[in-house]
Amino acid sequence: MTSVERVLEYIRYKRLSKRFFYKNTGISNGYLDKVKDLGANKMEKIISAFPELNFEWLVTGSGPMIRELNLKPPEGNIREKEMGYQNLQELLQEKEKLIEAKDRVIAAQDATIRSNTDLIALLKNQNKDLRRG
Repeated sequence: MTSVERVLEYIRYKRLSKRFFYKNTGISNGYLDKVKDLGANKMEKIISAFPELNFEWLVTGSGPMIRELNLKPPEGNIREKEMGYQNLQELLQEKEKLIEAKDRVIAAQDATIRSNTDLIALLKNQNKDLRRG
């Protein structure tokens, strides 16, 4: 069985439409119908879009189709976990600052666009006046 056949089997197993599959992987429509085997780039896109898919099974056909996702919390003592939460809070605060800065830049760009739009309209009117006479 080829990697393409295994992907098609996964699509059937998950009851996905090919359209949904192509859209989520970024692979062009009809690709699976045109090739016999997948390249590393396409496999990377597929695994990225569907992380439960067992990479070893996709490549070799060995092992289970669906891999077990490790959902256990990370090991460590309470203090380490608290430090992680503090670092997370700091990251969230930094993210908020970046979002605010981005919003300011967008507002400034919007103002520039409006100003340039007004200037273009003014210049068009002046051009019409000059052509008339």
